Amino acid sequence: MITIEVITKQGCHLCDLLLGELDVLKTTHPFMVRLTYLEEDPEKMAKYGNDIPVVLVDDIEVCRHCLDRDALISRLGRDRTG
Repeated sequence: MITIEVITKQGCHLCDLLLGELDVLKTTHPFMVRLTYLEEDPEKMAKYGNDIPVVLVDDIEVCRHCLDRDALISRLGRDRTG
């Protein structure tokens, strides 16, 4: 199963909105979500700062700030077909 990484931090309202949208999307497109908290990852903190949330699939950035459903669905389809 494909894993989507969401770069987030505690108390981020945009992150909460994006995670809610991902929950809805999971009903039609199977994937797992792994949260990476900026407070716990200095490398990603340096790269993204407060420029979050960021959605990555296979370490490739798909979108940031808000969910780009079309881009994510396209990326999920590519990963399923190889």
